[in-house]
Amino acid sequence: MLESGSQEVVLNDISASTGVLLVDYLYSGNIDITQFNAQDLLAASEMLLLGALKKKAEDFLLSHTDSVNCISIINLARLYDLKILLADARNYLHEHVKEV
Repeated sequence: MLESGSQEVVLNDISASTGVLLVDYLYSGNIDITQFNAQDLLAASEMLLLGALKKKAEDFLLSHTDSVNCISIINLARLYDLKILLADARNYLHEHVKEV
């Protein structure tokens, strides 16, 4: 690969802040997922085939579904094939349809 002889690797579609989180995660196994970075981390984990990180992001979103974001979470779950998250967000929507 071209990157093997390079001092620098460009990861298109990953922001600098997400890149820093990913490098820290890859070295430590720990990551701080927030409402502000969960979607970016989910996209990056899908792109880089980081299944454990994808699961962590899914778990985070499972515990942070609310009436403001449940439709967006349904769309994310569909996009990234997160069946548990999709079912949970749909259930939330059905139970809280008046709030949504």
